[in-house]
Amino acid sequence: MNKIYLILFTIIIFIFSACNSTQKLSMQPITFNPTFHVDYRLSHLSKDSSLLVINTNSDSYSISLRAYSGLDQKVVLFDDIIMVDNKQNQNVEKRFKIVNPLYFLEITLRDNASGAIFRDGVMADRNKNHDFIQVKMNNDYVLQKNIPLNSDITISHPTAPHLWISYYDKTFKTTPVPYSDKGFIFNPEKNKTDMAKLPPLHTIKLEGLGLYFIQTDTSSQEGVFVNVFDDDFPKINSHAEMIEATRYISTNAEYKDMLQADSPKSAIDNFWLNRSNDKEYAKELIKKYYTRVQVANRDFTTYKEGWKTDRGMIYMIFGEPEEIWKKADQEIWAYDSTGKRPSLRFVFKYKNGQTLLQRNGSYKRSWDVEVYEWRKGIINEQ
Repeated sequence: MNKIYLILFTIIIFIFSACNSTQKLSMQPITFNPTFHVDYRLSHLSKDSSLLVINTNSDSYSISLRAYSGLDQKVVLFDDIIMVDNKQNQNVEKRFKIVNPLYFLEITLRDNASGAIFRDGVMADRNKNHDFIQVKMNNDYVLQKNIPLNSDITISHPTAPHLWISYYDKTFKTTPVPYSDKGFIFNPEKNKTDMAKLPPLHTIKLEGLGLYFIQTDTSSQEGVFVNVFDDDFPKINSHAEMIEATRYISTNAEYKDMLQADSPKSAIDNFWLNRSNDKEYAKELIKKYYTRVQVANRDFTTYKEGWKTDRGMIYMIFGEPEEIWKKADQEIWAYDSTGKRPSLRFVFKYKNGQTLLQRNGSYKRSWDVEVYEWRKGIINEQ
């Protein structure tokens, strides 16, 4: 992890190649920054007005915003710097006017105490009606991945005649391995427990654990995910949850036996002891593995827990990417070779609020190598 911490305190540079929407945007993998964590959401208030809400664990930082007409950076539509003090873990809101329905927003935060940099970019599209949906709790815009049970949230839309909210109390499956021939995409019509039609400004109490999906149009698959998980989220603390999270590295027989064990605690303890035959090292393995689960939940949760998603799966098994490239419709994670497997590129496409892996049979050998090393108690830190 020392390499990662050094990276986090360096200046990160976006590089755009010239001319078209396939340009490469290169940045270090700061999504996983353990010391300077940033949540944000870009949404729209009207046909020419947008809203950026940012929340970070820093007490003093600067925000640099620059909007472009496209990834070519030829036309700057908006440029601003905001200094923030005494707002640790509090929302900071910035409203701005841009006439263009399509634009690229570059977001850079710098922690004033440590010098740590967070930089990201997002393509805005006001043709997407669901990006006008606002969700508030206690008069604050909701950014967190998990809302406490029995919370009251207010949902609104500036122009829609009504909104729809669907509820799902099912546990969603973990994503398939990267070399399988298909992955999972959220289908609003599957596993739905209840649905209600609401006025465009309405307060509702979240009375059940699970997923709440807010839409303006039920014929579309697009909307806003609101999750109610256990209070400990993004951590997992129960032995049953710890067993479930081994699904990527346990055999079918091992997993079945652990699920059926009389003592889940003994079952998961024995699983990790079998990785090393040493209690102290087993504790270290447990700490490293479930820290990755927690980070995946924090950064990659969509309609289900982050560790069950495509990016969460890759992060848990392969660790930090050396680089991430972002484009308007996708991101690419790059891993160097380890001597036991070749270098890798994982391509994720953005679709309906998800970031979906483009699966490929060629990943099988590399996946098997990494899983084998986890099972042998060998951890490859990037």
